[in-house]
Amino acid sequence: MIFSYELHLALLKRKPARGPRLAPVEQVEAMYDHLRAALLRIGFLREKNARHMMFALRRLFGRAGLEKTDVAMLRGIARQIDWYARAAAGDNPDTRKNK
Repeated sequence: MIFSYELHLALLKRKPARGPRLAPVEQVEAMYDHLRAALLRIGFLREKNARHMMFALRRLFGRAGLEKTDVAMLRGIARQIDWYARAAAGDNPDTRKNK
């Protein structure tokens, strides 16, 4: 019992392990806006289900505890989705044929 007590005291003195540095709320919210717009553009989301699906994505990413690099990567994915969708629709000046 004394051993358990001493072990407990030693654990109390230990500094708690530092968790990951989560991304600021502003960056995460901007990522959700960017992702929503890209997913709407490709038809993955529809206006009538966008709110429900974004809530599910928020729950998923919320459990992950996104760091700055995670948010940057997801925004990069959203940017590529958006670029590809615009190119496919002919909205991207980089993909238009010279007239």
